[in-house]
Amino acid sequence: MQKGIFTKEELLFKIRLLRKMYVSGLLGGEVMPEDANPGLPKDSALNYLYFTLPMALNYQRNSYSLWSSALSAYVD
Repeated sequence: MQKGIFTKEELLFKIRLLRKMYVSGLLGGEVMPEDANPGLPKDSALNYLYFTLPMALNYQRNSYSLWSSALSAYVD
């Protein structure tokens, strides 16, 4: 067998282990940076603009501070 290739049983074991770790919160926070948003209607043009502009500016910037700043700018 090639190096790095899992058997079906090994792969399923790892998948179940990852799922268990996710469910128990061991893989980190579940809050994503873009969750900091004003809750605009999903089909509105303003919502599309809100999510497009920060992503265009997101060059090597911390995503959490980027989205926090985007929300602050929108509220202002």
